[in-house]
Amino acid sequence: MDEENAFNKFTLGVNYSQTQNFNDNFIAKGTGTSSIDNYFLGYADGIPLELLETVENETVGDLYSYLGENEGFGAQQAFLGYQGYILNPNSNDPANTQYTSTIAPGSFNQNYSYLATGLNGKFSFNFASEFNNFLYLGANLNAHFLNYDRITNLFETNTNAGSETNEVVFSNNLSTAGNGFSLQVGTIAKVSENFRVGVSYETPTWFTISEKTTQRLETYSTELDDLVLVEPNIVNLYPDYKLKTPGKITGSVAILFGTTGLLSFDYSHKDYSSTELRPAGDPEFMYQNNLISQNLKAASTYKVGGEYRISRLSLRGGYRFEESPYKNEMTIGNLEGYSAEFGI
Repeated sequence: MDEENAFNKFTLGVNYSQTQNFNDNFIAKGTGTSSIDNYFLGYADGIPLELLETVENETVGDLYSYLGENEGFGAQQAFLGYQGYILNPNSNDPANTQYTSTIAPGSFNQNYSYLATGLNGKFSFNFASEFNNFLYLGANLNAHFLNYDRITNLFETNTNAGSETNEVVFSNNLSTAGNGFSLQVGTIAKVSENFRVGVSYETPTWFTISEKTTQRLETYSTELDDLVLVEPNIVNLYPDYKLKTPGKITGSVAILFGTTGLLSFDYSHKDYSSTELRPAGDPEFMYQNNLISQNLKAASTYKVGGEYRISRLSLRGGYRFEESPYKNEMTIGNLEGYSAEFGI
């Protein structure tokens, strides 16, 4: 330390932290009046029949791959529904674009399973310095990464009169990997021996993300005692895309009561509606970005905390209020939390 230098302290560091854990699994069972056939019918509407039928020496995998590369995800779903005998064309004309379901209306028993694994973590490269024993400066350069794998499986059965298809098993696998970067800068001013003021800014995080999927469909007809398996054995590789998450600004004040205690207050502001998928000109991303801006908003977070020491015993308590990022405040409402602890 150089006493004559205004910047008389420097620190450098490297840190790893896990910011989010994606591990989750659940099973949902129930009986309802809505069938998976609506999913396939929605995608099939407007797709010519000639695109859904294989030609000589063409395999299911060949056509599924062709549709993914040239017609898109929706055509692949229509193809699965048609090849799995969930959909019937209104006519055998190759130009036909209208379809009906082989599953009759009624009651449906459904079993849905969901399994996800993965995490979001970051490596931070830290720098901090002290200026004239008054101003404390810090910066983090963050390298983010994420890995996410999800397996879903829907099993549906029915005994409805007129149903040509009585069982459906629809499986989907998704694998996502990404990396990104962000920057955090902040400062704390030692206004007096008993008063501190701080401010920090976290830039948006810019991610580059890649995804791949596989699908499998199995159906069974009780009347025909016929099992149909549509398993393309094709991995769909999608073009990389960008994701920008919102930045955050935080202000804080702290009052110190000598060596016996302190009281602090933090305020943070984060605009969730600025989340953006890129390239922004992509029609699907334009749609998603529009949904984000329509449904999300800026949200504030308030935190109050304090500590008081009685000899060797420390008493601590805190309160947090976080506004919902959703405009309707129904999907996720405001969050409120309290904490209390003691230590020796």
